Amino acid sequence: MIRVVPILLKGFKLLLNKVLIISQLAFKNLSQIGLDYRTSKLSMQDHSTFFRYSSVRPGDRVPYNRLRNEFTEGINLHLLLFSKIKLEETIFAEFAEVCALYPELIKIHEVAFSSDTRSIYKQFGIKTEGFYLIRPDSYIGYGSKTLNSEKLKSYLQIYLKERTTN
Repeated sequence: MIRVVPILLKGFKLLLNKVLIISQLAFKNLSQIGLDYRTSKLSMQDHSTFFRYSSVRPGDRVPYNRLRNEFTEGINLHLLLFSKIKLEETIFAEFAEVCALYPELIKIHEVAFSSDTRSIYKQFGIKTEGFYLIRPDSYIGYGSKTLNSEKLKSYLQIYLKERTTN
C-alpha cells in the first residue's frame, strides 16, 4: 500500500499537468489572444519601418490600454496618429483628406504625447511619430513610423474602393 501511493501521486501529477496544458491552449484559442495576422495580406507596414520585437506590429491585436475601447469602437477603421511634438495642422489635414475618400469609414484619433499616453507610445513602439490603422476586428492593418499620408492612401487603395459623392 505504501509503495502504491507515490506511484498514484506521480500519475495524478502527470494527468494534472496535461489538463493544465490543454486548458491553457483552449483559453488562448477561445479568447483569441494567441492569434495574429502578421503574415496576412491585410497586414502591412511601411517598408522603411522597423518595429521592435516588444512593440505591436501590423497583424497583432490592439493591446489593452486605457484608450483601447476608443480605438476599437464600432465597425469603423481607426487611424491613430502619434507625434511627440504637436502634430502640424497640415499633416493632420493630409490624413483627413485621405480618409475623406472613404466617408464615414475611418475615424481619426490624434494620440498626443503626455505622461498619460507614454505607455501607449511604448506599446506601439513610437519613438517620435507614426501612425497605425486599426481594423474593425481590433487588429492592426497598417503601421508606419512616419507621418506620410501617401503610405496610408496606397494601402487603402489596395483594399477599398473610393466613394464618390453625388
